[in-house]
Amino acid sequence: MQKYYQQAREQVNQRLRVAIADRADTHNDLVRRHPVEAESRVWLYLDRVSEGYAKTLVHLWHGSFHVAEKIGEYAVTIMYSIFPVVHVSKIKPVRFFFQIDL
Repeated sequence: MQKYYQQAREQVNQRLRVAIADRADTHNDLVRRHPVEAESRVWLYLDRVSEGYAKTLVHLWHGSFHVAEKIGEYAVTIMYSIFPVVHVSKIKPVRFFFQIDL
């Protein structure tokens, strides 16, 4: 009986891995090329909100962080100890506005 249970679990886990990989590929196909390169500054989107806070009133974009390196087409390493590797859909470049003294 235990043998059949293990075989069934292995089949389920294999199908889950395939489904997760397919979902990741589908998501990555929809993501545009990101203009972020190494040593650029970015904002990081964190949608985790502490209990007791309203999600609509909390700052969801954190930063700015420096991009340490680009790991692949869809992932970057940022200088942030909690989430060092993030998907490019969770970051956006920092815009610099120049101030003109009159």
